[in-house]
Amino acid sequence: MERGQASVETAILLPSMLVVALACWQALLVGWTSISAEHAARAAARARLIGAAPRAAAAEALPGVMRDGLTVTVGTASVKVRLRAPSVVPGFDMALTAEAPLVGQ
Repeated sequence: MERGQASVETAILLPSMLVVALACWQALLVGWTSISAEHAARAAARARLIGAAPRAAAAEALPGVMRDGLTVTVGTASVKVRLRAPSVVPGFDMALTAEAPLVGQ
């Protein structure tokens, strides 16, 4: 009787643990994207202040996997960067935005 119970518990627990692991991994990817977006926004703002191309600077500051969904918007007082978070969960689609001020103009 106990042997059958262990099999049932394993059959239920294993998929649950997989879902939790995927959710944790996705949360780490979202955090990594958020930090990378802030870094790219600051790089784009610095580039704008010295007369270089903000989009190229932002792309250079990002890991290769995040460059595809990059959008850079330059305003009068700030630079906004928008990125898509990499996904390990099917159907998960999230974009993050970071902004850096243009100081010293």
